[in-house]
Amino acid sequence: MRRFALAFAVSLAAATPAVAGPPWLTLEFRPNTFAGFMMIRTFHHGTPQAVPLTGTAEGLVNGQRRSVPLSFTLAEEPNVYSVATTWGSEGVWVLNVAAAGDHIGAGAVVGIDRNGEPAFARFPRSAIGASRAATAREVDAMLRALDANAPPAALGRTGWSAIVLRTALPLIVLAVLVLGVAKLAAGIISRARRRTADAVAA
Repeated sequence: MRRFALAFAVSLAAATPAVAGPPWLTLEFRPNTFAGFMMIRTFHHGTPQAVPLTGTAEGLVNGQRRSVPLSFTLAEEPNVYSVATTWGSEGVWVLNVAAAGDHIGAGAVVGIDRNGEPAFARFPRSAIGASRAATAREVDAMLRALDANAPPAALGRTGWSAIVLRTALPLIVLAVLVLGVAKLAAGIISRARRRTADAVAA
């Protein structure tokens, strides 16, 4: 694939105002005159802001898996990072990027074909809609697709079990409390009735 100038931008607060959303990223692939492989712009609450990034280049070279740390260098602006080519020129690769720190999170993945060119870019989503880094299983699937010169499968949302647990746990606690109060009240009423019966019998 011929290198081209292309920018991807995804808002991670699809259903809420940008000022209330988590961090988000944009990816830019520039012509060959640009020294780095790509540039990443980071934003927080809709404002350009430096957000620490972490990531790896996951590769499949001659059937062997490889993993290389990505290098992020602040470039033209405070929120712009240059990503150098730290992986090899052979095989296929998936760049797996995530925002570091205490934020809700943000992430992106980029597929690289055998010519060393970007084949696709994806923004995996969490259950709440924020972007995230790809899972190991997703990376493996994307690498197999690249190796077979096939389009990668769509990425699903992750983290539903955690959301279900967070939703169900308060309900379970509330149910236990209600049952406990009901049992206590029943015991008090039963004792009161016995006292009344004993008083009448006396």
